[in-house]
Amino acid sequence: MPPSDLLRFSDPPLSLDPPKRRGPWRKLALIALLPMALLAAAGWYVAAADKFGPVGETGVFRSAQLDAATLARRIEDHRLRSLINLRGPNPDKAWYREQKALLERLDLPYRDIPLHARLLPPQELLHQLYRALDELPRPILVHCLHGNDRAGLASLVTRLREAGSSLEDAAGEVSPLRGAVFPDSAGKQLLAQYRQWLDSKALAHSPERFRDFVFAGYQDAWGNFKYALERVAGQRAPGAEAIKAPAQSGYRISGWAFDPETLAPPTKVEILLEEEPAAETAPDQPRADVVQALGLQEALGSGWELQMPPLEAGRCRDLRLRLTTASGRVWTSPPETRLCPAEA
Repeated sequence: MPPSDLLRFSDPPLSLDPPKRRGPWRKLALIALLPMALLAAAGWYVAAADKFGPVGETGVFRSAQLDAATLARRIEDHRLRSLINLRGPNPDKAWYREQKALLERLDLPYRDIPLHARLLPPQELLHQLYRALDELPRPILVHCLHGNDRAGLASLVTRLREAGSSLEDAAGEVSPLRGAVFPDSAGKQLLAQYRQWLDSKALAHSPERFRDFVFAGYQDAWGNFKYALERVAGQRAPGAEAIKAPAQSGYRISGWAFDPETLAPPTKVEILLEEEPAAETAPDQPRADVVQALGLQEALGSGWELQMPPLEAGRCRDLRLRLTTASGRVWTSPPETRLCPAEA
């Protein structure tokens, strides 16, 4: 067959020209672009993928926030029978109203449990999550916004409750492969604390021991205390923002504190500035509002107020609380606010 016939029937057409040599810069460019492509894919997975999938063989599924239409399909396809929303109730948001309406129309039970992505949950919310996994019919869907940290924590708890699941199985639920890329992801913190609790007692993991930890050994980000720093120098304590007051006047500071474990206020409240004690008092002021909020009459005398000396001129300092109970338990809060002399 002549060359013209070869060209006619070839697909793609053959070329009789010698191949062109391509410089190495093209390969280098591809190598340089590969990490960027992988980072883009990882960023999309962490922030945008719905991450719907099973938590082992537990009858629990996890996901990011799903729109109502997608959620309806997931419910039908996987015969989901209940849902745990880890973003908490948000009646002013459309996603929450639509999700709630769908679940009520389908007569599916659900729980709203507001967790934080990178803080250990309050003790009572961890208890709520544990009990919800007991009480709700399976298959259950647990979801947060992105399906990474809060859904990871709930999946971790699910795994640790199940017979036959190991600590390694549970750790997989809070790994970067499941979107938990931050080292202080709440689920990673919970697992680390549980491992330390087991090690301190020379125990191996079992579902029964995990339950003991949840209800008797766990310490939340607030030391299991209920407390509030309310007013500093006549201003409402604004968290991370600095509070300024004239250096010569000092600071009048007030709040309340209660220990649910001893059912009593702490015996001592200390103000720490950069870890150094600056003032202390004992709660003794009646707080009917705290009694109502906690539902515990024992919290009546949980209010406290003290006068802190003036700050050193020109220097701002972080303020923390240190609480001590009658049993000798001591806990120090993270920074609650920042104090500055007015001229700082």
